[in-house]
Formats: sequence, C-alpha cells, structure tokens
Amino acid sequence: MEYFQRIADRIKDDFKPLSDHPELIDLGGFPLQMAYAYKNQDALLILGQEPVCFMLLTKAAAGSGLLEKVQEQTGLAFHVGF
Repeated sequence: MEYFQRIADRIKDDFKPLSDHPELIDLGGFPLQMAYAYKNQDALLILGQEPVCFMLLTKAAAGSGLLEKVQEQTGLAFHVGF
C-alpha cells in the first residue's frame, strides 16, 4: 500500500482521485481499485487488474508531453496501445 501512496503523492498536482469527480464514477461496473482524473478531465489514470499495471485513458491521442510527465511522476513506463 505504501508503494501506491508514493505514486499518489507524486501525481497529486495533475491528477485528483476519481472520488472527487462523482460524475465520472459510474463506469458500468468496471472495478476500480485506484483511479485518478487528470486536472482537465481529459484523461484517467487507472490501476488495472494485473499487478502494478496502470492504464492512462485519454479522450484523444495522448501527446508525448503528457506521457513523459506521467511516466516521470509514477516511475512507470507506459506503452501506447489500442
């Protein structure tokens, strides 16, 4: 749990817990253990089902600046996929 708290502390300037955005919580029963909305609500950072697998979901193709920033904040590498 301490591992995830450190990540939460590093992303708090740009991402807010999904619980701060009740309009985004109803995702059709998708199980969310840890989820954050980007400050402009154009992206969600979600802890996936696999061990330490974060997903960054965006409205449009994420720019390299956003990906680099999230990688730096989380300490994790993100791969672009569809």
